[in-house]
Amino acid sequence: MDNFKTLMEKIAVMLKAYNYTKKGSAFYLDKSGNQGLIEFQKSKSKPADGISFTINLGVFSTELWNRGGDPIKGRPDASMCHWSKRIGFLLPQKKDHWWLLPDNAPADATIAEIEQIVSSIAVPAIESHISDADLAEAWLSGEGGGLTEYTRLSHLTTLLKLMDHPRLPEAVAQFKSLAKSKAMENTINGFLKDLKIENI
Repeated sequence: MDNFKTLMEKIAVMLKAYNYTKKGSAFYLDKSGNQGLIEFQKSKSKPADGISFTINLGVFSTELWNRGGDPIKGRPDASMCHWSKRIGFLLPQKKDHWWLLPDNAPADATIAEIEQIVSSIAVPAIESHISDADLAEAWLSGEGGGLTEYTRLSHLTTLLKLMDHPRLPEAVAQFKSLAKSKAMENTINGFLKDLKIENI
């Protein structure tokens, strides 16, 4: 009895209705020029009585990636996403959560629970962050999405500049406030200069 395989099959059918495609243990949504990701991550150490896993969510901004280097080939993984979240932090307990699917016992209740969480929590979370405008709004609100403050604000200023957003000066001021040394100040000013943001 391969409960994890059964789970993947059920999730694939469900997410197909939301226009996701499957690759390995991950599901991808192509929308607004970006990619959304729902990734099932197995534990590196396999329990004796089954498979332990969690769910990673992510949004990959094509614009931000391409500004930093070569266009991506293939599909991004969670570590490459510009916004990411472990599903457990969107559940009531607000902490990392792993499930265990047994090898040789029924797991219908657990599979049904995960299906419900993916449809009611994971899908809306991706939907609300999938566009660059969505990402900018999240970062303007202070949401980190797995990023350091430097990275959040560098991404934010980039997107606000591209959108000619009225809150660009606010973001630039926050970004500059991170400079606690001359080296950091030079790094931030150089980044802003590359974006043609020098007199804000």
